[in-house]
Amino acid sequence: MARQPIRSSSDEAPDDQGRSFHLSQTRVSGVTGSSSSEEKVIIVGGAVVGSFVAYFLQEMGFGGQIQIVERDPTYRFSSTALSAASIRTQFGCRVNVRMSLFGAEFFRNIKDRFGPDADIGFHENGYLILGAPTDAEARTASLAMQRAEGAEILALDSDQLLARFPWLNVEDVGLGTFGARNEGWFDAWSLLSLIRSRVRSRGGEYILRKSSRFSSPAGASGASNSRTGELSAPTVASLPRGLSRGGSCGIWG
Repeated sequence: MARQPIRSSSDEAPDDQGRSFHLSQTRVSGVTGSSSSEEKVIIVGGAVVGSFVAYFLQEMGFGGQIQIVERDPTYRFSSTALSAASIRTQFGCRVNVRMSLFGAEFFRNIKDRFGPDADIGFHENGYLILGAPTDAEARTASLAMQRAEGAEILALDSDQLLARFPWLNVEDVGLGTFGARNEGWFDAWSLLSLIRSRVRSRGGEYILRKSSRFSSPAGASGASNSRTGELSAPTVASLPRGLSRGGSCGIWG
């Protein structure tokens, strides 16, 4: 079955000529839990990452206006729709481990946040990562870091690997690591639908347009014209694939 666009009452239909707009930062303001209703944030890229930025801004108490700009309501070319939608805690970077642990807990308790009907098909089943004997020392150091951050990772020698995975050839394996918990896969489309719905119910606005570039008051050379709209906000977050003509990711404000 072909995916249909996720639409909201606030979505704007694109015109036939690939209409785009510029984003202008008119002032600098922090995003805090004590924000006023006059503050505004624009998020460029409305797939799962951009939608989660909006969701957690609202969760943290941001009371201003949030606009999420997305050029394709079908998301057919986005990583959200095309990825395997899996999660693991076996990383060499502490921040990645912490983020995945947070994500796994979020998935496990999805019904507590979104109600009894919320279902993203989260299935916990660990990654098995194998290393050569020459990599055993480095892998052991990474394992210690992951466990220190709270990851539940098993270290398996060749005999233990064979006992758990009898079909595996372990002749050149020095160490295997397996995620006993907090790893697995899920339905990213269902997750995106949940997040978008919650963001919209709290006043977030999804705008269906292309974005072409950022400009600031000091260098705003492109004024609005009949084919170019402009949005302004003190804080702008650009996600991967957010800009239709390339550009950097980040937060400006």
